[in-house]
Amino acid sequence: MPQQPNSRQAQIASRAGSKRVIQSVSTEHHQLNRPGQQQTPQPPKASSTPPARPPGPRVNALPLDDIYDSPHQAAQQAPQPENKPQAERSSQYQTVGLPSGFRFYAFSELSIRPLKGMDQAKLHQAATQNSIRHTVEAISATLSDGVSALDLTPQDFYYLMYWQRTMSFLKTPMIVKASCTDPTHNEHVIMGKPGPTEDSPRIPVDEKTLELSIHVDKTTLTVTNLDLEDQEGKYPLLDDVELHVETMRDIVFAAENLVELADLAEAEWLAGYAAFLFPLQVQDSDGGSRPENLLERMERVKELSPDQLAELDEYIREVTSYGVSESTTIKCPECGASNEVVIPFDARTFLPHRK
Repeated sequence: MPQQPNSRQAQIASRAGSKRVIQSVSTEHHQLNRPGQQQTPQPPKASSTPPARPPGPRVNALPLDDIYDSPHQAAQQAPQPENKPQAERSSQYQTVGLPSGFRFYAFSELSIRPLKGMDQAKLHQAATQNSIRHTVEAISATLSDGVSALDLTPQDFYYLMYWQRTMSFLKTPMIVKASCTDPTHNEHVIMGKPGPTEDSPRIPVDEKTLELSIHVDKTTLTVTNLDLEDQEGKYPLLDDVELHVETMRDIVFAAENLVELADLAEAEWLAGYAAFLFPLQVQDSDGGSRPENLLERMERVKELSPDQLAELDEYIREVTSYGVSESTTIKCPECGASNEVVIPFDARTFLPHRK
């Protein structure tokens, strides 16, 4: 039976995109959630035709005069308090936006609360056991409205982790380790430092002087929003392939299962593509159906042609071109040069934890 056109591409293409915005904020002075991204929608103007409800599972306020025949009927069918976003029902939560603009999800709002002791205990477990699953579960517990962190893309998930560190660890400095990139300093390490006179032998400089390890209280977060163009017909060789986006569920599965495979390098290469294939329904051992796991999607990647993989590379670059990165400027105590350092991200040890 011929496969249907790429409905996932059509779904992604159908949503309205936003211009890419790159902004820098200081974690010392600013919250990570960006003002202006979550704005209260203005009610539509009354008309003779009832306005169409926007997509998504949330209850939206509509002009009562256009929908209900009487105030009594309006009172009966008005949204109940439990349908409000969590941020409107509990002062512990705040509404946040995501760099993806919720482009890949069925929901369009998200509420989150700062970490508590029970969450930090699980993060400590994640760090001591080197478990990405425990980290994702700890962040997921801080989300509301039925959203699981396992269903978020890595870029959105890491954004929420930065939000948690900004909001929950205000008094905890960060230890940044880097290498001095000053050309003169590096030359002195390789060739030695010139002596007091032209004829003097060069003075050796220890390579360890290039190593920087400094407590930092202030960093800069650069947030890049997703800017996704219409993808209808953009990848003709993949028309029969259902495309998706990588989620934290894929990352957790890979961390727990790929390491057991004989050829880890091959498995990681296949998984890097398989995570962007939409999981098809397969029959399980009980006779029912379930979505494909990552290993099963990896088998489909093996059947793709080199030209199809080239198009898939282009698709992956496009749908992952957003997120957040962190940098800081540190001064080398040896040579005094200022170094712009991009701080690497490791979800398992990202947030501070008590020993």
